[in-house]
Amino acid sequence: MVFKDTGKKTASPHQQNFGLSESAFERLLQALRSGEEELIVHIYEYHMALCTAYLMKEYDVKRNAAYDLFMDTLMDMREKMLSGKIKYGNL
Repeated sequence: MVFKDTGKKTASPHQQNFGLSESAFERLLQALRSGEEELIVHIYEYHMALCTAYLMKEYDVKRNAAYDLFMDTLMDMREKMLSGKIKYGNL
């Protein structure tokens, strides 16, 4: 099957990983494992506005609902990072 080119560009690995290099991600992940939350704060600041705007538009939900969904997902992602299920290449 041939897929139609939608004209959308794929994000660079740097963009796909919340603007972090692999070494920066690993450093922040180690800090997260030590109890520091800088990685979660970075992801929140880098992605919250874009993600909530997308949810509001795509699913026609109010800002509070989009924010709650974003936060639930962020906390789930945090747990998966701590358990090793999420790594730099599969953010």
